[in-house]
Amino acid sequence: MSEFTAKIYSIGKELVNCKQHCDGILCDQSKGVIPRCLILETKKREGKNGCVIVGINPGESKEDERQIYLKQNKENRDLYSVVSNYGDKQIYVHPYYKKLRDLTHYMNLDGPILWTELVKCENKTKGILPPLQTFRKCINIFLNEELEAVPEAWPLLAVGRETYKALAYIYSSKTIIGIPHPTSSRGHFQEMIKGNSLKNILSSNENLFFEEYGSIAVWLPDLLK
Repeated sequence: MSEFTAKIYSIGKELVNCKQHCDGILCDQSKGVIPRCLILETKKREGKNGCVIVGINPGESKEDERQIYLKQNKENRDLYSVVSNYGDKQIYVHPYYKKLRDLTHYMNLDGPILWTELVKCENKTKGILPPLQTFRKCINIFLNEELEAVPEAWPLLAVGRETYKALAYIYSSKTIIGIPHPTSSRGHFQEMIKGNSLKNILSSNENLFFEEYGSIAVWLPDLLK
């Protein structure tokens, strides 16, 4: 296990046992409702250009997923290893992950992907995001530590306009690339990748997001204007 992998694993172990009980979220380890969606993807990603893909917070967990966590927690197993293994399977089948991974190929991001979220817990009320203070607290406790561990040059791919704005404000020394949510019903992601325009722009400018490291924040659809 590399030093970087070990660091992310250490953060993950703290994450799944978080006792902050922030406003506006669901977190109850006794019911299998836990902080999640911190996944380091390395399989078949041996390139040098890695990235961090950041969502706003996890969607609602399914009952079967909760039961998996609940069962393993009762058996006193390493809970993050269970969460990580479940996540490893999801990133290859769920459309959210598959579409974003396809996009990284266009962008010459061939190294590891750290999948993460601004807030690591799901919403307490469906369709209503957690309050600002919850975002501030979770970012301070977890995301800041994660980003300290990743290589300096890795860009942050921000999923959704709100995530993009948050990261652009907070991490001014990072390259931030904003991306419409890939499975949103509004269809902005599909509109962006329709045809080959974006693919051609990204493929023909393989260093587009590395030449201006530290100074660029771009909403990806704007490249098509």
